[in-house]
Amino acid sequence: KHSAISKIQTGEVNWDEVFDGTKLFHTSGITPALSESCADVTMEAFKAAREHDVKVSYDVNYRGKLWTPEQANEFTEPASEYIDVLITTEEDTEVVYGITGESYEEVAKKLSDKFGFEVVVITLRETPSVLKNNWSVFAYSDGEVFKSPKYEIEVVDRLGGGDSCSAGFIYGYLELEDLQEAVNFGSAFSAIKQTLPGDLAFVDKSEVEDLVEGYERGLRIKR
Repeated sequence: KHSAISKIQTGEVNWDEVFDGTKLFHTSGITPALSESCADVTMEAFKAAREHDVKVSYDVNYRGKLWTPEQANEFTEPASEYIDVLITTEEDTEVVYGITGESYEEVAKKLSDKFGFEVVVITLRETPSVLKNNWSVFAYSDGEVFKSPKYEIEVVDRLGGGDSCSAGFIYGYLELEDLQEAVNFGSAFSAIKQTLPGDLAFVDKSEVEDLVEGYERGLRIKR
């Protein structure tokens, strides 16, 4: 709240220039939550992306300190018309969309059926203890299910774990062009990030590839 970006206004961004040669536009629920004008600009961006045939990915990433569930729903449901790849958790889906299910597969199917998302990505965290978590990523697309291996993580810092998962999945979605590989890459990238302090993931692509390829050999996360 009250940051420079929170003051942005519609019409200030030249979307024709931004989306020239662009494959995908990504943002999260934090941006429209910052201010009413941020929400307006985010919607403006989504509509412009559609006009320029640019894919849109959106991480629900609900933050109760920034807006209420009602405010989040008021923005997110109409915005979903323009979203191709939705990234969420079961908890955020219930808070923002009011959608629940007996399993994450059911939650993803309900989201896909209602809004027509190309892909629904759900991150899954089990917390047997504060410092040791089980982490995996699931995706649903056109009735098909894709799930990453489950990683046992000795958590150093959870900050940036969701963003690194989004970044890794988007890389796989755009460059590897295979949803199973995208899920595996996003999950592994995030798992490694959570073993590092701070927000940023100073991780080489080869480290992620080694973890993905070495999982079946029992390779552990090394830092």
